[in-house]
Amino acid sequence: MRLGINTNVYSDHPISSFIPRISEMGYEGIEIARTHPIHEWDREELKKLQRALSEYGIEVYCIQGGTPYTDLEYGRKRIDLAHEMGCPLVNLGPGLGFETQGSKENAWRESMGLISELIDYARDRGVSCMIEPEPRLPLSAKSPLITTYRDARKFLSEIEKDLGLLLDVIHAKVSRENLSRVIGTFGKRILMVHISDVIDRRNYHFIPGMGDINFEALLKMLDAIGYKGFLSVEIYPYFDEPDRAAFESIEYLSNLMNAIGLK
Repeated sequence: MRLGINTNVYSDHPISSFIPRISEMGYEGIEIARTHPIHEWDREELKKLQRALSEYGIEVYCIQGGTPYTDLEYGRKRIDLAHEMGCPLVNLGPGLGFETQGSKENAWRESMGLISELIDYARDRGVSCMIEPEPRLPLSAKSPLITTYRDARKFLSEIEKDLGLLLDVIHAKVSRENLSRVIGTFGKRILMVHISDVIDRRNYHFIPGMGDINFEALLKMLDAIGYKGFLSVEIYPYFDEPDRAAFESIEYLSNLMNAIGLK
C-alpha cells in the first residue's frame, strides 16, 4: 500500500506550490480534487505541472470526476484530464441526485445510463472508473443516489460494466456500515481507499488517529484482500494549516504501517 493525498486540503493553493513539500513529507502521489479545476488549463500549463510532478517523484493516481453528483460533461472533461496526465483512475461519484429526477427509480435508471456512457468514454482513453457512495449531508434537502455501500453493491451488480469502487472509510462509518463486511464484500473491486478519521459519526474527515477508526484493523483487512493501491488521505477542516494536517496524517500512517509490517 502506498500513501497519497487528496489535494482538497490545499484548495487555497496552486498544485505546483505544495508538490515539493508533500514529496519531502513522504507522499508518493496526489488525487486531484474537484477544487483544482485544472481540466480548464491549456496543454502547456499541464506539461509544466507534469514536469514538476516528475521532478519530485509524485504520481497522479486519481482524479475526482464528480461535482459532487455525476455529470456527463464534467465527467468527460476529467476523464480527458486523466488521459492527458497519465492517471489511471477517475472517481465518477455517487450518481445523480434523485430529488432532481422525480424519484429514486428514475435516478437509478438515468444514473445507470450516464455512468455506462462515461465508462465507455474512459475505456477508449485507457482510464478506469469508480463510484463512491456519499452520505447525505446534515441539514441538506439533497441526497445523491448512491449513499451507502449497500447501494453501491446493488449498482455494481446491475451495471454489467467494468466499474470499480472507492472505499471511503468515513462514509461507511457515517452510514453505520461494518467496514470488515464492506471490504470482504467488494474485495478486488476496491480500486482506491480514502483515509481520514471520524468522531461521533460526523462526516468531517479528521486527521487519522484523532477519532474512532481502528486503523490497525483496517490496514490488516485491506492487506488480507491483497490491496496494493493508494491510501488517499482526504482531510477537510484544515484549509488554514494544510501542511500540518498533511504531515501529521502521513506520520501517523507511516508509523503504524511500519509497526505492523506493511511498509
